[in-house]
Amino acid sequence: MTTGGCYCGAVRYRFEGGVMWPGLCHCEICRKFSGAAGGAWFGVGGDGGFAVEGEVAVYSCKSDSGNDISRAVCAKCRAPIYNVNSMMPDMHVIAAGSLDDPSVFAPQMRIYCDSAAPWALPAGDTLKRFGGMPRAGGE
Repeated sequence: MTTGGCYCGAVRYRFEGGVMWPGLCHCEICRKFSGAAGGAWFGVGGDGGFAVEGEVAVYSCKSDSGNDISRAVCAKCRAPIYNVNSMMPDMHVIAAGSLDDPSVFAPQMRIYCDSAAPWALPAGDTLKRFGGMPRAGGE
C-alpha cells in the first residue's frame, strides 16, 4: 500500500500497485500551478484502488491538446494532490511531492521540455526528454 497526503494533513490518499510513467513536466500549466520549474507526477490506474480522504478543491483547465484537466488540491493548505485528464478519466495523476515515502517515485522522463524555463533543464541530465507530450509508444 502506497500512501500520501497534503502538507497540513487534512487530505490523505492510498493506492495499491505500481506507478505508471513517472516523470517531470515543464509545461506552462505545471510551472504556474507549482510556482516552480514544473511538476513531478506519476499515474495510478483505476485498478490501483486510488482512494482519497479529506476535502479537496478542484481547479479546471485545458491541456494543450484541448482535454479538460481537473487539478485537486487540499481545500485547506492548497497543496497539490492529483490531476485527472478527460482523455483518461480512470487515471489519477499524483503529485510525487505528496508521497509519504518519496523513494516510490523515480522519474523516467521530462516532458514539455520545449516550454521549460532555461534554468530547469540541468546539464548532464540523463532522463529521456520530450518537447511536448509523448505520443503512444514513447515517441
